[in-house]
Amino acid sequence: MSDDVVIEIEESEWQEVSRRLANALGGDEHHPSGHFLLVISGGRRRWVAADSVRLFVLDTVADDRDITLLVSPRLLEAWPMAAAGTGRAELRVATMDGELKIAISGSGGSLVLDQRPPGDLAVDAVLAEQMDRPRREFRLEAEPLVQMTHLARRAPSGLLADDQFVDPLMWVFGGADEVAVCVFWDGLGVTRYATPASGDGDGMVSVSPIFLTDLVDALEPGELVLGIPDDSDNAIIVRQGMFTALLMPTDVDETVRSDVEAILAELYGDEVVRPDSDGDYLLTSRGVPVYARIVPTDELTQLQIFAVVLSDVAEDPELLAELNQLNRSSLIVKLIHTEEAVIVGGSLVADTLDGEEVETLVNRVREVADEVAPMLEIRFGGNTIERMEHQRWANYVRTVVTAELDPGVWSRLTGDDALERLPFEAPVYVITACDPFGRTRSDDENRLANARLAADLTHLGAGFLRALGSSGDGAHAEPSFLVWGVTLDDVMGLAAAYEQEAVFELTNDTVSVIGVFGDERTDRPRRGALPT
Repeated sequence: MSDDVVIEIEESEWQEVSRRLANALGGDEHHPSGHFLLVISGGRRRWVAADSVRLFVLDTVADDRDITLLVSPRLLEAWPMAAAGTGRAELRVATMDGELKIAISGSGGSLVLDQRPPGDLAVDAVLAEQMDRPRREFRLEAEPLVQMTHLARRAPSGLLADDQFVDPLMWVFGGADEVAVCVFWDGLGVTRYATPASGDGDGMVSVSPIFLTDLVDALEPGELVLGIPDDSDNAIIVRQGMFTALLMPTDVDETVRSDVEAILAELYGDEVVRPDSDGDYLLTSRGVPVYARIVPTDELTQLQIFAVVLSDVAEDPELLAELNQLNRSSLIVKLIHTEEAVIVGGSLVADTLDGEEVETLVNRVREVADEVAPMLEIRFGGNTIERMEHQRWANYVRTVVTAELDPGVWSRLTGDDALERLPFEAPVYVITACDPFGRTRSDDENRLANARLAADLTHLGAGFLRALGSSGDGAHAEPSFLVWGVTLDDVMGLAAAYEQEAVFELTNDTVSVIGVFGDERTDRPRRGALPT
C-alpha cells in the first residue's frame, strides 16, 4: 500500500474535533452529512460537520497543502487505538488493489475504509454568505449559556411521566444587557433564564432545543459572539476563537401548523387538514359548521375554534349588551359581533395542543351556536346558519345525473332534456365513493376510492357504467356509477362502507334521494326542471 496522502493528527487536534464537532454529524454514514469534511487550503486545516440545519467549523493547525476529504467518524473513534498512547496517529489516503482507501494508523494498529468522494459542500461560500446577512450580535460568556440551555431543557416534575412528552421549542432573546433562553411548559407557563451580555439591539429567534444543546456543548469556557438573525431564513451564528457554528432557526409557524394538523387529522379525519381559501379548517360534517384557524401572535401561536352563529345582522347596542350578558356565563367561549355577523369561539395555545382540549372546545362552540342562534335571530334579525347536512341534502336533491351509455357518449338521465325512458329495467341506482360526508378530498384519493368501489360492485355481480352527479350549473361534479342488477340494500351497504350520505334511485318516472344513515327520502319527477 503506497501512501498518496499522509496527515498527522496529534492528540489535541483529535480531542478538539471529536468533542466539538461530533454532535453536528448526521446520523447516517451512507450520506456525506454522516462524515467529517476535512478541508486543507489557504495554509490552514479546517474540520467541518454539517447536516440540513447546522454547520460546525473548527480551524486547527497550519497546513500548506490543498486537500479535501470525507472522514468517517469511525476513523476518529479509532484514533486512540491507533495512537496507542503515543499522542499521534496518521490519517492516510492511498490506492490499494486499484481502489482508494482511507485509514487511521499508528503504532497500535489501523482501521482501513473505502474512501468516498467529498461532495460539493462549499464551506467558505456558505460562511461568507451567512456572515453578510443581517443579524444582531451579542457578546457573553459561554459557561452560563451552556448552563441555562441545559436547565431550560429540564422538564418540570410531572411532565416526564407523560409518554408523549416532547421538548418544546426554545426561544433565544438578545438585548442590550442580556441574552435569555425561554421555554413554554404546558400548564405552567413561560420559564425564562437570562445571563448578562452586551449587544447592539434586540433579537429573538426560535430553535430546536436538541440542536441548541448540541451547539452549546461544543463551546469552551470564555467569551463568544452570538448572532441572532432577523428572520428564520438565516442562521444563528456562534463564534468562539477558531470555532464557528451556524444553526438554522425553527420556522415556528410551519412547525406548529404541522403539529396542529396532525391532531386535527387524528380527531376529524385527514380531509379536514385542507384549509379553505381563508386558511380555515372545517372540522365538522354535521350541524353548525365549526372551523379552526391558526393565528400567530407576538407571543404564542393560537388555535382559534369558531362558528358563525348569525349572518347579515347589523351592530346594535342592544345586541352588544345581550352578547356581553351571555359571555358572563361562559369561561370557555365568547360571542362577538364582527363584519355583520355574530361569531362564537375560543382559543387554545397551539404550541402545547392536545386532542382532548380541541374536542372540548369544538363541542362547546357547537352547543352555544345551537343554543343562542334562534333567540338572537328572533330578537335582532339576520340569518341563522343552515346545518351542514341540510345544505348537502338540498344539493343532493338538485343533482343532475348523466351516464356514459355508449363509449364517449354521455346522456342526461334527470332534469331538463333527460331521456324519455331509461335504457335499463328500473330501478337503477347511482352511487359514488367520492368526498365522504361531503369532505373534499383530492382527485387522486377519489379516483382510488372509486376504483375500490368498482371492484366491490364487480364482486356483487352488479352491472354498472360511468356516471356523473353534477350541480345544476355544472360547476361541481362527482364521478359516480350507474348500477343495476342489485338490490337497494346492496347499494346502501356499499354507500355506508364508503361513508356516503345518500344514493339515488331512478325509475322511468321518479328520481329519489335516499339517506344512508337516516330516514330521509326525497322523491321528485325524473324529467323536468330542477327544484329551486
